[in-house]
Amino acid sequence: MIHCAGISPIAAVADADPETGERTFAVNVASAAELTESCACEPAVLAAVC
Repeated sequence: MIHCAGISPIAAVADADPETGERTFAVNVASAAELTESCACEPAVLAAVC
């Protein structure tokens, strides 16, 4: 499985508000972790990679 989605606001980190940081983390980190977890729980996915 390859995760290739992500966002990168065009602004300096020091200038970003907390909501921008939370959104960036949610898209770049949390969504990949949730997708991996949901796929790892599927028997068909486990059979394909094992």
